[in-house]
Amino acid sequence: MGQVQSVLGEWADTHEKICKILSCCLVFLSLCFIITGAVLISKNSGTWDVDNESFEEASIRQSRYSGGIALVMLGLLFLFGGVASFCFAFQLKFLQKAVAPTDNNRLTNEQQPYPTYSGPPQPYQPMPQVPPQPPPYSE
Repeated sequence: MGQVQSVLGEWADTHEKICKILSCCLVFLSLCFIITGAVLISKNSGTWDVDNESFEEASIRQSRYSGGIALVMLGLLFLFGGVASFCFAFQLKFLQKAVAPTDNNRLTNEQQPYPTYSGPPQPYQPMPQVPPQPPPYSE
């Protein structure tokens, strides 16, 4: 049973670190995608102005607009994945603590004995003498 606990504890520790790194990367990418998509949406929204814009320009603008929507959706998907990965890392930490070997003979802070001193305590050093104040100045 001890071998299984140690292997499972090492597995949980390794995967916890991987999930934390993956979570940070996914959240960073999601913020980049959401910001980029929002900029594309705001710059390319609007209707087709027949008098001032050709059909090709309008279709390019609309494709950028739909690309912005796709980037925002992908960013939200990555954000969900990052939060889920962080939750997995949190649960793996609990698993790691659950399978950690327990040692009942280990002394805790409350159980440690007081230190023993050999000999009397050292006396305090005397305070240095303060020089006397000079007499007040008078003319």
